[in-house]
Amino acid sequence: MTTSMEILVQRCESEQLHLSGAIQSFGALIRIDTGSGCVTHALANLAGFLGVEPSEILGKSRESLPWLTAETLEKLPDQPGKSLVIRGIVDRSNRKVDGLAIRGPGSILVELERSDTGFEPLSIQQLQTPLLSVPYDDDEVALHHEL
Repeated sequence: MTTSMEILVQRCESEQLHLSGAIQSFGALIRIDTGSGCVTHALANLAGFLGVEPSEILGKSRESLPWLTAETLEKLPDQPGKSLVIRGIVDRSNRKVDGLAIRGPGSILVELERSDTGFEPLSIQQLQTPLLSVPYDDDEVALHHEL
């Protein structure tokens, strides 16, 4: 007998989200045709990531994206499905964007995502401190180990 949870999981696994034409709101996407070298698709929310409207780059050559240089693309493997991380695409108004270039059949897809989290990296001591604390009652003496 199949449970309702198993049915739910099966439905999720069978959904073909890659055919939806949608992308998560925290990302943007650009498609470049490898034959012509032109931008053929750009998501409407692109301005929030790169500061340019999709209409400004659609139909234009890859050179209209100054951060996507020929040298960068030379590092992208030729096999479809292979990818290359592109760090620090944009740093405007403290908004950092990273990208992932993915080789597709006859195209390169570039997924964009903000990389500025607003959080400072934690030191190893800050990460270890909660692990080293000793739980105690108010009546007991606490032992503290200073790092």
